[in-house]
Amino acid sequence: MNKFSILLFSAFSLNAVAGDIPQSVKDECTTNRSIYFETEMRVNEGLEKEAKRSAILKALGESTSNPGTAVKTFKGQWFYEYENEDAVFSGYKIRSHYLSVAIIYTPRGLSTIVCNSQNLKQTESSIHRKASPWKGTLDTNIRIEISNISRAENRSVNYMDKLDALKNSGFVTDGEYARIKKRIEAE
Repeated sequence: MNKFSILLFSAFSLNAVAGDIPQSVKDECTTNRSIYFETEMRVNEGLEKEAKRSAILKALGESTSNPGTAVKTFKGQWFYEYENEDAVFSGYKIRSHYLSVAIIYTPRGLSTIVCNSQNLKQTESSIHRKASPWKGTLDTNIRIEISNISRAENRSVNYMDKLDALKNSGFVTDGEYARIKKRIEAE
């Protein structure tokens, strides 16, 4: 393979990563693929977009019942900014520094990228060394919330499967089945 082939292959490889990011997200961001620090988070296939959104909001400290709250760490604070059909945009503020992260809905789960910054020495090919660790804390919070939601959904599906098997084998009456099903769905 000559140098030109390697360069061409590299360009196609980078474009494949950037090609997964919807245009509506790229339009909102001032960063480029060399400083995206893209992280892909796979989730259970059955997890709906609304469940993913709920996990994102919980990771940011937001809730549908108590809007306007945010996760405050000992130094900085993550907060919800806005969203479009393809992503939720969040921000991290610490002193005079600001980092914006796009959390993108993908068919396989979620993906996060650095979107914008202020006072983080952002150039075409680099950004402040703390940008990636700050984004990493958000990634971890999202993974925790996705895990909690997935576990709850799996538990309820497993209980329903077991309950159906008990009903089909005659161990549970119709009345007992209805009462137990109601309790499982309430969890």
